[in-house]
Amino acid sequence: MIVLVGPFVTETWDDGIAKIRLIDTALSASHMLLYKRYFCSYNVVDSQVVSRNVSGAITALLPAEPPCIYQRLSGMRIEKDSSPYTRERLDFGDAVRRYDYENVFLSHVASGRVEAALEALEQLEMVTAVPELAAFDLRTAVANQTILRSIVRKAAERGGVHPAEVDAISLAWAQKMYNARSLEELYSCAAPMVREFTSAVCAARTKNYSPMVGRTASWLRLHLSQEVDVKQLAASMCCAPGYLGRRFKAETGLTITQYLTEERCNAAADLLSKTDLPIQNISAYVGYLDNSYFARVFKSCKGETPTAYRNKYRK
Repeated sequence: MIVLVGPFVTETWDDGIAKIRLIDTALSASHMLLYKRYFCSYNVVDSQVVSRNVSGAITALLPAEPPCIYQRLSGMRIEKDSSPYTRERLDFGDAVRRYDYENVFLSHVASGRVEAALEALEQLEMVTAVPELAAFDLRTAVANQTILRSIVRKAAERGGVHPAEVDAISLAWAQKMYNARSLEELYSCAAPMVREFTSAVCAARTKNYSPMVGRTASWLRLHLSQEVDVKQLAASMCCAPGYLGRRFKAETGLTITQYLTEERCNAAADLLSKTDLPIQNISAYVGYLDNSYFARVFKSCKGETPTAYRNKYRK
């Protein structure tokens, strides 16, 4: 015998059916939106869902048994009119509060305020109440966390993080979320994900760069070994090459080429001081295929040759 305990609904939302139900219960059209939010907060459970889950359970528990053929002999449906939905609940305050909290949360992310964003996330989780929506269902939880990841990534992009960096962070967290084996593991992703996105915004804004210049700097760091095409870079920022160059120089004190050179040398210096990799390999890694040219550029930037720099920091 299988007993299904609600609450759940047996079909998806239908505007026409909803109108009839409101009329039958003497509720006005003003209740439609609230009723829709209430109705759609439940999982849909019908005979196909039950049959599929039962078959899956039998296969999982008794894998050696041959497939069974079963027939529904009888069924009994007990309904209790204990719904909290009443005429007095014509109030959208909870939805308004939730979106207010969400906007505050996203503003902290877009501004790079890490601790404030994490605190706002906790407040948002408290007001984002979906107790009826399969609170213990992993699939639904993944969907909810995917929504969170989507809105946070857009906030990070608005905060000045380059879309390529945003996408890389997002994909890494998507992989972790979809690989979660429990609700606890899944929900534990939220705070560190928000921290990483917000920290990326903070890093992009460390020197108070404008979003456009911050995205340009991020692009250069992400494409360290590539030669920069200022025309294409400006087009991706929706501005003219000359305007981008002037803004970048005004805010960073360096031309785009000078900034890229400095970032390359910084990356090379880090590898020289922390690894035993051959200098020619480091040179190629940061974008200089000519080792002699790399040595000259590195010396002009750091005041000493790559070999001398390594010897000083690897003693």
